Amino acid sequence: MTEQHQLSAPQPMSPTALHQLGQFIVLFQHAEAAVNDLIVMMSGVDEDVVDILINNLGYAERVRTAAALMTRLERLAGRPESEWQKSFDALCERLIKLGSRRNHFVHSRWFHWRNVEGNLGLLRRNARIQRRTGLVDENEEELQPEAFEADLENLTAVLRELEVFRQQMLDVKYGPS
Repeated sequence: MTEQHQLSAPQPMSPTALHQLGQFIVLFQHAEAAVNDLIVMMSGVDEDVVDILINNLGYAERVRTAAALMTRLERLAGRPESEWQKSFDALCERLIKLGSRRNHFVHSRWFHWRNVEGNLGLLRRNARIQRRTGLVDENEEELQPEAFEADLENLTAVLRELEVFRQQMLDVKYGPS
């Protein structure tokens, strides 16, 4: 076989902006499920009952519920204002910001777009009516694949922290493993 006909190993594909957007949405669902699991664990009641209640709450309300349950558990354990609780509260603030970012992604209009170098990306548009003035405020964001990296890194870090809290809750509930 001549040199020009030899097969070479396929080169890894760079993720597209669309792929990165999908990655964020799917990872966010993992974070939402982890918050739901923590609520079930901290509630100490029938899981089906808690699931019914959780499913009637929006995402931000779920995060705030998890924070309130953590505060309650720490207070009952005689540890009000513990570092563990403060750390969890900070994590909840990050979760709410990520939820806002996810909502912007999900509720926007999306278009394929090429930058001046010809690289394919996504253009995100979101319009809001300002309550006080009645004027339309349209936001536009040009997103190349690398534009999602900070969001994905932040979301991945939050997922790791949620898993640490889940493991700690299991230790509290069932004893250290």
